[in-house]
Amino acid sequence: MPRQFAAIGNEVGLTSEPLVADGAEKLILTFADFGPDKIFTFVIDLDDRLESSDFGQAVVSGNEIADARAEAFFTSSRYGRTQAQGAFGSDGKARLSGATCV
Repeated sequence: MPRQFAAIGNEVGLTSEPLVADGAEKLILTFADFGPDKIFTFVIDLDDRLESSDFGQAVVSGNEIADARAEAFFTSSRYGRTQAQGAFGSDGKARLSGATCV
């Protein structure tokens, strides 16, 4: 059985891989060292819910994830809790902005 979630590299200190239940709608990740200019990349098994899909209901294509909401919360002793928001592009990458990094 394929893994539901896999980190690609871990320079930001992912504390543990999350358990992702089939059909889950939220993913919570905790990091120990997510500083400025750092990137975290992961792959995840998504369930396609569209009746008419580019590749059937087995694969989610870039156009189907485009505009999906992404948000992150960062906590530091200096700035407290800040939030970044953004959306996925058709390339499958989420671009977030708005948080104050330390």
